[in-house]
Amino acid sequence: MIRLVTLTVVALCAMAAPALAQQRPATASITIERALTVTGIRPMGFEATGGQVDAVGGGTTEAIIEVTGDPGRIYRVQLPGSIKADGLGSMIDTFTLRSDNSGDISETLTARMDANGFDRLHVGGRLRRAPGLVITEVSAAIPLSIDYE
Repeated sequence: MIRLVTLTVVALCAMAAPALAQQRPATASITIERALTVTGIRPMGFEATGGQVDAVGGGTTEAIIEVTGDPGRIYRVQLPGSIKADGLGSMIDTFTLRSDNSGDISETLTARMDANGFDRLHVGGRLRRAPGLVITEVSAAIPLSIDYE
């Protein structure tokens, strides 16, 4: 009886040994040279002209955002379809996005860092006022996110 138990234990250990020998810890690594940094330089602004608030085109009313990271890396911008401009029902939509390095990226939302790991984004949009609301000046922060592609 004792021999049978001993043989059974030895047989079970012999069958488990190959399975135990195959288990090895997996290893992986990633190197990030520079973390992606996003800095708001100027918020988007709208000014009244003749009682109307115009769409943002060029000049000083676009938001300016500086992006730094790994040289030559491609990055993607996530931008909302619209944002609330005030607590009175006005909205900003029809965003435009231009990169100093990649030009108009309003459709693709992707750009590339230059050789120094830098890019500057210019964000425009259209203010849609709530009916009957008179606005003389509006400034808005744009909630966007930027990630490496």
